[in-house]
Amino acid sequence: MVQPSTAEIVAYLDTLTERCGRIRSVWMVDHGWQTGSELILFADDLVLRYLGQSADLLHPAISLLIVTETGEVYRPTIGERCGSLREWGWAEGYDGLSSYVEPGARKRYCCQVRRNG
Repeated sequence: MVQPSTAEIVAYLDTLTERCGRIRSVWMVDHGWQTGSELILFADDLVLRYLGQSADLLHPAISLLIVTETGEVYRPTIGERCGSLREWGWAEGYDGLSSYVEPGARKRYCCQVRRNG
């Protein structure tokens, strides 16, 4: 799979935040720019349902995780819960940096790339 360019990721983020105004912030996982892209969207159940029903908003080379108000984490493509911020030990640092550990995986670092509101 061809990895998206920086310009393509930015354009995708513009479209997502324009069509899903309830997205509060967007974080990119540390490996996102090099080996594929994974974005974590802090939003709500409405955004989760909307993305799950809007195939045109899903990018084949960009994986999305949606964090709802309760801290539960979902994959919109399948609408299935895959964890929670508490279970993953989400630790928000300073200057838009965070880290977490999915069960059975290595520690991942994230940087905030968008903030709405």
